[in-house]
Amino acid sequence: MDGSLRKTIRRAPQALAVFLVLHGVAHGVGTAESFESAAEGSAVGYLGGLWSLSDPALLRTIGVLWALVAVAYLVPAWGYWGAASWRRRALVAVTVPSLALSVVALWAAVLGVAIDGLLLAFAWVTRQREVATARAATGTTERPRAA
Repeated sequence: MDGSLRKTIRRAPQALAVFLVLHGVAHGVGTAESFESAAEGSAVGYLGGLWSLSDPALLRTIGVLWALVAVAYLVPAWGYWGAASWRRRALVAVTVPSLALSVVALWAAVLGVAIDGLLLAFAWVTRQREVATARAATGTTERPRAA
C-alpha cells in the first residue's frame, strides 16, 4: 500500500465525522419547516401524505425533536474524529431516532431515510469486522464483549 492511500484511509474517520455534522445540519430543514408551519398556521404532510399535522404545539414539538437529533449528531462526529471507543454506539443511538423522524417525514426526508440506513449498515459492518478481528487474534470462537 502506498503512502497516499494509507493517509487517505487514516483520514476516513475524520471525513465521516464531517459528514455526520453535515447530516445533523440537514436536520435543520425539518426544524425550520415545523416551526415555520406552526407560525403560519399551515399544515405539514407526514407519512407520505397520510397524516397532515397543523396543530402548532405538535409542530413545534416535532421541530424540537428534529433540532435535538441535529445537535446529537455532534456526539458521534466527535467520537469518530477522536477515534473514541464509544463512537459506534453513539452513532447508532442518534441514527435510530433520526431514521424514525425521517420515516415520519416521508416523502420530504426520503434521502434522510437512505442515509440513516447506510449509517446503521456501516455501524453493523464495522462491528462485525471488529468481532472477526478479535476472534482471529485470540483464536477463539466466543463473541467478544461489546466495545
